[in-house]
Amino acid sequence: MAVFMTFVALMTWVLFRDLSASKSHGFWQAVIMSVFWIAGLGFSAFAASRPCVIVSVQRGTMRIVHRYPFSRTERDMLFGDLASAQIVESRDSDGDPYFYARTRLNDGSRVDLFESHSREKCKTVCATFNDAVSGGSGSPRAPRAPRKPD
Repeated sequence: MAVFMTFVALMTWVLFRDLSASKSHGFWQAVIMSVFWIAGLGFSAFAASRPCVIVSVQRGTMRIVHRYPFSRTERDMLFGDLASAQIVESRDSDGDPYFYARTRLNDGSRVDLFESHSREKCKTVCATFNDAVSGGSGSPRAPRAPRKPD
């Protein structure tokens, strides 16, 4: 979106620079440029609201970091506060199967560890995550339902 908005800004500068030479089409050029600005700002706001999620597993704890363009939130969880990672199947906008490697926390929230059109990639991520959480014992904990908030 930053590249797109840079091009919109540059084209706006060209429009204002050349507007005095072409007065006959200036109104319609301004209308079209306004549409690009409105769409660009709307999509930029949407893109900025989507976090980049980083999950790191240390001994006994898991750190979840949500990074936004201008902020960052961190949350540390104990292994007992989360369920084993599982594959969740859904559909994409074309109706094709789409998969998530997902774990749930005690508070009912979820963390998507990975997403892809490939079930096998999600299965590998789930197995790697469950192995790390179980301490490398090779036997991931049985999935459990998250606790309901009081």
